[in-house]
Amino acid sequence: MGIKFYPQFYCILTAYLLLAGLDGFAQSKKTVSGRILDFETKQPVDFATVALQDKVGKILDGVVCDTLGKFTLRQVSFGNYTLSVSFIGYKTKVYSFVVSGKATEVNLGDIELSADNKSLDEVVVRAVKPMVEETDDGFVYNAENDINASGGTASDLLKNVPGVSVDMDGNLEMQGTTKIKIMIDGKPSAIMAGNIAEALQQIPANMIEKVEVITTPSAKYAAEGAGGVINIITKKSTNLEGYKGGITITGGNRANSMNGNFTTRIGKLGLRSSVGGNLNRNFGNGESEQIYYAQRQVLQNSEFRNDGQGLNGLLGGDFDFNDKNSLTGTLRFSKYHAINDRQNNSLVTSTIPESFGNIISNDRNNTDSKSASGSLDANLDYTRKFKTKGQELNVLMLYSLNNRDGDNYTIRQNREGVVNQRLQNNNDASVREVTFQADYVQPLKKWGKLEFGGKAILRNNGSNYQLASASSSEGAMVIDTRRTNIFTYDQDVYSAYLSYNFQLKKKYNFRFGGRYEYTNIFADFVSNDTTLRKPYPALMPNVTISARLKKEQRISINYSTQIFRPQIEYLNPYLDDSNERSIKVGNPNLLPELTHNLQLTYSKYLKTLSINGSVYWRQTNDDIGQYRTWNRVRSRSADNDSNIANDSIDAITTTYLNLGSNLTYGTNISVSGRLSKLIQLGGNFSVFYNEINGFVYSSQLKKGVTLSRGGWMYSIKLNAGFQVPKTLKGPFKEVSGQITSSLSSPRLTLQGKTSSLQQYNISLKKDFMVRQVSKDRVSLNFSIENFFSKGNQIRTTTITEQFGSTSIQNYYNRVFRVGLTYNFSRMEYKIKPDKEQKNHENDDRRKIDNGEVKDIKFEAGDNSKKPGKKSAPALKKN
Repeated sequence: MGIKFYPQFYCILTAYLLLAGLDGFAQSKKTVSGRILDFETKQPVDFATVALQDKVGKILDGVVCDTLGKFTLRQVSFGNYTLSVSFIGYKTKVYSFVVSGKATEVNLGDIELSADNKSLDEVVVRAVKPMVEETDDGFVYNAENDINASGGTASDLLKNVPGVSVDMDGNLEMQGTTKIKIMIDGKPSAIMAGNIAEALQQIPANMIEKVEVITTPSAKYAAEGAGGVINIITKKSTNLEGYKGGITITGGNRANSMNGNFTTRIGKLGLRSSVGGNLNRNFGNGESEQIYYAQRQVLQNSEFRNDGQGLNGLLGGDFDFNDKNSLTGTLRFSKYHAINDRQNNSLVTSTIPESFGNIISNDRNNTDSKSASGSLDANLDYTRKFKTKGQELNVLMLYSLNNRDGDNYTIRQNREGVVNQRLQNNNDASVREVTFQADYVQPLKKWGKLEFGGKAILRNNGSNYQLASASSSEGAMVIDTRRTNIFTYDQDVYSAYLSYNFQLKKKYNFRFGGRYEYTNIFADFVSNDTTLRKPYPALMPNVTISARLKKEQRISINYSTQIFRPQIEYLNPYLDDSNERSIKVGNPNLLPELTHNLQLTYSKYLKTLSINGSVYWRQTNDDIGQYRTWNRVRSRSADNDSNIANDSIDAITTTYLNLGSNLTYGTNISVSGRLSKLIQLGGNFSVFYNEINGFVYSSQLKKGVTLSRGGWMYSIKLNAGFQVPKTLKGPFKEVSGQITSSLSSPRLTLQGKTSSLQQYNISLKKDFMVRQVSKDRVSLNFSIENFFSKGNQIRTTTITEQFGSTSIQNYYNRVFRVGLTYNFSRMEYKIKPDKEQKNHENDDRRKIDNGEVKDIKFEAGDNSKKPGKKSAPALKKN
């Protein structure tokens, strides 16, 4: 079925790109340019610092050279100047020149730097930006280096993040659990309040700068997510003056997208914006077999197709009132619309020996579904810094709104093709959230650092569902009052935390803290005048002890407690029986689950190799999970309830329950390194044991029974990246590539298991320089996934005391896409000698050497240790 894309998207995107392309900054008529070369090799010295000085040596302006050693200084007035050129490992070069009234441009030509062999015995420059950076709480994955995700979505990007698994439906798993807290730019987002898998498909990967994976969050973080926190960091404005942006167009057999971004900074004001749209499609087929021990068998086969379209945008800014006070604001929105067509055929036969194979019924269901969602996030963040270094107050206000509308229209026919039932299901759901948060950091000089704060989250979930039916193709629709209700669910969370951090001998680090959260829940079933009120207080300690060992080794141990509060998709009592033999319904009586985490982490860094491993144990009480039951239910074609004995069918109902306890322990090992400057390799291996002990009601035994199931599971992820040497000429110049592959073992549930999943991807990227001075670039990338087979087959098996069920879903998953990206930049590095250069990186962070140049290591010789002897200045980049 065709879909119509939002017409306003074209208007917004066209206007946006026109504005982004305008050169709104006045270009001075007086510019100074030149090129910095190595005296011996005559090769460009990229990223050398060029400072413009007046007669007395005061620095007026400055820039950093591009990769060709070229620089340009703009808005230079008349007069006499000196140019100070420096880079680590070279002697500083001072060059004098004059800007006269007649000159419109001053080209200084080639300026050569000589090596400073006396001050530095060894200079090692790694032209690599790290793909992964370790932190005290986990690690950071630098998304900008991921070629496979170019032109894709956040879901495509997360497939490559170590320790994170993504299944065929887009659901995430980390450390053996799907209970993960997803944040965007360190804040909760309304887009994640509904279907997380669908939300990740709406975020362009090109807009993501990095992904923070927090496996041991401190007490400062809201204690949500048993498996940890994934924080998606989008690209922001920098401290460089000027503007930059980019446009990406992607086309493929499963998805098409177009998005643009624009960032600018003028003095104290920084602005950023982005807008994009996407079209995606998904199709496949499935079959299932249910064997009921009441001696019946149901065979079903189905075909489905889903077409979706989305629009997303962002507008943000930050303003520095002075060195101590700053204000940041962001407005983010998204819209998504999908149409799903599904055909389902059911054949019921007898398994009684004397009538084995006899047809009991044969019918067909056609369901057309339409869904629409929209989300809005608006936040304001104020930061106040004090005289004491590290002392800081942060106040946050956030408003989030997510609306979801769903309509299902189902036609049921018998074997002769006669319509005996029509059904119209409507479900409108919404999530509104208001957050107030304050955080304060107080350094205690030699005694470490104290952090404390408070937070209030006011959540309102609502659902309005209605069902109407008719008994023929022409009969009037009649509302079923038993299946119609208005449901509201308020969840207010008030919390406070305290965390103390101190170092001992610059080797040992201790962090002790705790968080108290009080949850108040109020549910109201408006239609039947039923209410539910429950308070949940929880005190959650958090302890981390770490040590830096010799030879670049680090070991840490962490204990924390997390809470998982069910979202609207778990709670919504809306009953979806578009397939009347497979019914889905939420459970508003769910309790939050509480999880205890214990984790031991070890990391070691060699010259070109990094190893990171962890061993973890996790115990969850009141574990929330899916549970399936069987019953004979009234068929849709039954005239009234008294007809159920003669016109009833077998149906499996899937809902959510607090099953009991969930025990998980395992290990995760990541290795990353470089075979050479042009080839990097990486791998991740995770293995864990999961045991679920549940206590559920047995309708057959008419009492509660204990169920237990456990087993070992694993996942493997491998990746390799390469770059073609820059000296190579021809079409392969500036070409890079990446190969990834992953394998997940079958996953166990309390009542069954799902089959294994394998995915692989190959990507190539070709860069073109458009304007060398301004560093405008065009990139062409190609990516193909799972090219050896048409799709993946996922088998789900359920075994209970009443029935056995096997379902197979075939997903078409051979995916290719071609993307074109244009990035432009007019940024200048402003050198301000009187202002303190601030380092925003954590001192305890270690970087894995498998990306672009980020660190510079040097060892000074004896001459550099003499009094009055200055070593070469280090380069600092924003």
